[in-house]
Amino acid sequence: MRIKTLLGVAQAVEYLHCYAQWPVIHRDIKPSNILLDAAWAPRLSDFGMSLIWDEANDDNGPTNRVYGTFGYMDPEYYMTCVAKPTMDVYSFGVTMLEVITGRRAVFNRKEEDMRKAFDSKADGGGIPTNLVEATVPRIKANNKEQLQMLFDKRPNPNDLLYRDNFEALELVAHTAVRCVQLEGKDRPTISKVVANLQAALARGGW
Repeated sequence: MRIKTLLGVAQAVEYLHCYAQWPVIHRDIKPSNILLDAAWAPRLSDFGMSLIWDEANDDNGPTNRVYGTFGYMDPEYYMTCVAKPTMDVYSFGVTMLEVITGRRAVFNRKEEDMRKAFDSKADGGGIPTNLVEATVPRIKANNKEQLQMLFDKRPNPNDLLYRDNFEALELVAHTAVRCVQLEGKDRPTISKVVANLQAALARGGW
């Protein structure tokens, strides 16, 4: 169900970037802007920050301010104020990490569960303050045990379920890591993300 939902959202973003009459950048992809209809199909909502992207001019020029939500905002966009489709890929990458871990994009330091689950970064450098910081080193380490600890086991903490679907979850996790690279040029296109999620869905039904 979760992979299928992520795939539906990715396909919506792919439509905006690749198939709309004019390419559109959403600029605020996050779980609270993803609605489920009566058939549990995901619907991407809230286009109040979206803009039409001039694909003939890759550098659309800086804007006077940045738009988006803290924790999901592309750091490259934050630094340059230049909007590109890669910023949606970053935001969707954070959303993917939230879905597979069941944790918030930005940690509240008062939350005890955060300290228990992510007591230190994989490289040994202090307590992480956000989900990207906490999960990316662990996923890159490619340690099966660490990956299994990251995955959200609600509502059914059945180890067999996660062992049977581990390859699918692993592909989603590594795709998310590529989406949240600091520089847009290092991120996959949304079409590549769609292809990876389709492959993950074919491997397991989580």
